[in-house]
Amino acid sequence: MKLVNIWLLLLVVLLCGKKHLGDRLEKKSFEKAPCPGCSHLTLKVEFSSTVVEYEYIVAFNGYFTAKARNSFISSALKSSEIDNWRIIPRNNPSSDYPSDFEVIQIKEKQKAGLLTLEDHPNIKRVTPQRKVFRSLKYAESDPVAPCNDTRWSQKWQSSRPLRRASLSLGSGFWHATGRHSSRRLLRAIPRQVAQTLQADVLWQMGYTGANVRVAVFDTGLSEKHPHFKNVKERTNWTNERTLDDGLGHGTFVAGVIASMRECQGFAPDAELHIFRVFTNNQSALFKGSLRYEYKFHLVLFSGAGSETESGKVANEYLTRASAYFSPQPDWQPYLPQNGDNIEVAFSYSSVLWPWSGYLAISISVIKKAASWEGVAQGHVTVTVASPAESKNGAEQTSTVKLPVKVKVIPAPPRSKRVLWDQYHNLRYPPGYFPRDNLRMKNDPLDWNGDHIHTNFRDMYQHLRSMGYFVEVLGSPFTCFDASQYGTLLMVDSEEEYFPEEVAKLRRDVDNGLSLIVFSDWYNTSVMRKVKFYDENTRQWWMPDTGGANVPALNELLSVWNMGFSDGLYEGDFTLANHDMYYASGCSIAKFPEDGIVITQTFKDQGLEVLKQETAIVENVPILGLYQIPAEGGGRIVLYGDSNCLDDSHRQKDCFWLLDALLQYTSYGVTPPSLSHSGNRQRPPSGAGSATPERMEGNHLHRYSKVLEARLGGPEPRALPACPHLSWAKPQPLNETAPSNLWKHQKLLSIDLDKVVLPNFRSNRPQVRPLSPGESGAWDMPGGIMPGRYNQEVGQTIPVFAFLGAMVVLAFFVVQINKARSRPKRRKPRVKRPQLMQQAHPPKTPSV
Repeated sequence: MKLVNIWLLLLVVLLCGKKHLGDRLEKKSFEKAPCPGCSHLTLKVEFSSTVVEYEYIVAFNGYFTAKARNSFISSALKSSEIDNWRIIPRNNPSSDYPSDFEVIQIKEKQKAGLLTLEDHPNIKRVTPQRKVFRSLKYAESDPVAPCNDTRWSQKWQSSRPLRRASLSLGSGFWHATGRHSSRRLLRAIPRQVAQTLQADVLWQMGYTGANVRVAVFDTGLSEKHPHFKNVKERTNWTNERTLDDGLGHGTFVAGVIASMRECQGFAPDAELHIFRVFTNNQSALFKGSLRYEYKFHLVLFSGAGSETESGKVANEYLTRASAYFSPQPDWQPYLPQNGDNIEVAFSYSSVLWPWSGYLAISISVIKKAASWEGVAQGHVTVTVASPAESKNGAEQTSTVKLPVKVKVIPAPPRSKRVLWDQYHNLRYPPGYFPRDNLRMKNDPLDWNGDHIHTNFRDMYQHLRSMGYFVEVLGSPFTCFDASQYGTLLMVDSEEEYFPEEVAKLRRDVDNGLSLIVFSDWYNTSVMRKVKFYDENTRQWWMPDTGGANVPALNELLSVWNMGFSDGLYEGDFTLANHDMYYASGCSIAKFPEDGIVITQTFKDQGLEVLKQETAIVENVPILGLYQIPAEGGGRIVLYGDSNCLDDSHRQKDCFWLLDALLQYTSYGVTPPSLSHSGNRQRPPSGAGSATPERMEGNHLHRYSKVLEARLGGPEPRALPACPHLSWAKPQPLNETAPSNLWKHQKLLSIDLDKVVLPNFRSNRPQVRPLSPGESGAWDMPGGIMPGRYNQEVGQTIPVFAFLGAMVVLAFFVVQINKARSRPKRRKPRVKRPQLMQQAHPPKTPSV
């Protein structure tokens, strides 16, 4: 009876365990599993460069040994009587090879020394030494809803024959997948980027990067990283004594190329040559490493640089053959689907290469359709030509059709159209432009771009949700029609202004254009205080402007008797029952008498920065509203801080204030909470406040689109011509778009039917795409196919566990039964000892 009870108890426990395990697996697989291709981080990379003081690159006419190069430089400088110079040593592998350049340091009579060097017959040129900086930013993206089904597998389909030469899978709009309604566009970056871009198609054809050498110039790579199996070389070209990656970017770039296991790269069999040219501070000097790379015939070069400068690469690093556009792209509208209601213009680079080249498409509505609403469709035809593979071969061409589908609405009223001034926001400047919030010491540079698609994205989305239409002005004020817009929005402007811009803006405001200006701090004493010593360039970095270019703004606003001061204030306050935070803002120095000015009580942050003292200042004017008295005139609003709109360091947003100000500028409705506020004071006349002056010796002209260096000081450049688009001549088609074109294109979650591709290398291991949950491995042909692995294993684990437990239980039951049924052994009789027998002999019969 006990045996039966034990058996039933174990059976109940095992069945409950099976059910619990199955529930856990099912719950994990179906309810809480995140999307397998999602990552909620985005990465931004920015480059800048600066000149290294006293250092110059001397380029020779050929490759010479170190001794010969030293002799040439010595003989050239000997005649100039320059003694204080030296050749900067190169502590890297390239010092063992002949080279065509040297880096020298000259600290006296630099101009004369450079001219003397250039006169030497073996010296080609002398150029300043530059250092490249790179900055990284990781941004959190919104989390995506969990997937409801993990039993999916990526498949491919194609309507084109397999004998086609192109790698594109299908003609026309092959990626318009309308068969699976449950699929959706993923907003995060897919982890398996190689599968998303169909790299596994090439893998199945046998192209996995074998016998290909790839050099990675970045932050290095760890020696024992488990995801890389073919690292042939690691060299260090920095002043830091390590080969490992301290930032992670070099590992990421190498992983995109040749990573293995969980996150496969595009060419997992490629040979990696790792050149650590960026320090942990993200500065680099890597011309020598390029020369060293050239010795190993790694001649294809692809690099990125600063957006504000043009860079040139030595001829030996240019590619031997590239693709190019031929002829110009064509616009073919669909007449039955109103394609003739829009115009299309193209701008593109003539030469294409992976990760470089572009095609930009500009779309506009024709004038006769200004009040029309609907959807216009068509497609753009692009022909890409490549050089012939052999001398006698023909040019190779491929044609791509890009679908165009545009939703057109009637032109919004002028009051709803807001123009964002982007031209006067410096784009990722290589100079020292300090942060807008001085409290944020870990982020010293204002490097986010100040664009509605970067650090002002939340503000832009808020305005769209409120019914406003925001357009971006990327040209001077002389290039837009002010009669089409209700408000010009200027936020955190660092650029100067052309005299023609100042005159035009005054005319536009008099004719009804309104102006909203969000400024920031500017104080020359504080600017000198926040300078810092850069260990990479061994120079002191002095700001070229403050949080905003207040002197330039004051010149723009002076025609209306307005201006900002050089005060610097900080503090929490309440305005119209809203909590606000003033982060390193300035105050209004002067304002017209018939305007509305709001004041607050703040801490003097400028005094705190300069003298580490705390002082409270009352009645600081921070907000001003003014109506132009002329008939039909616009309205002007000034506010001294932009951090409440900026996503970078915003603590408390002021979107509600922007809404109220747009109601004022667009419709002339003054918010009662401002006009009847207890903090309203008399506008300042400017008598007691000092307006800031430009800091003497600043280098803003180096990065400005307005200023240029002249003898005696920077002066405005000639006003650039306004950009004009050349609209493509349409080639109308009397046909409709494909039936499934109306659905969203699954750009990041492509689901195509499987294509059976020829296997040119059937004897080698094949690389297969990873299924969610797999660790990644090389599989021989005929192995487990993706998609089936998760389903079969996930369903059979509880069954195997139950059967295994039954076998173990049966074994123990058999052993117990054997032990119980075995007969008891009798105890053996103990023989009496021999001594006892001798002491008591047995009786014997006698006669």
